[in-house]
Amino acid sequence: MAEQPDNTQPENKRDKGVVLSTIKSVLAAFLGVQSKKNWEKDMETPSPLRFIFGGLVLGFLFFATIFLVTWIISSYIV
Repeated sequence: MAEQPDNTQPENKRDKGVVLSTIKSVLAAFLGVQSKKNWEKDMETPSPLRFIFGGLVLGFLFFATIFLVTWIISSYIV
């Protein structure tokens, strides 16, 4: 039986590219600067789950940051 070549490296790089692309797209959409070309490219993906998950994570981080900043500021004022 012939050994199959190790293809884990290119797949790993592709996964990182997908993650970075998703983060970039979610941030651009969150800030309202998503270009139509990038939006159309994102809509070609078979499943929107990665964008939904990215949006939820980014939304949570945004509200957690706002909460922490207001908590720190209010602890110095009172």
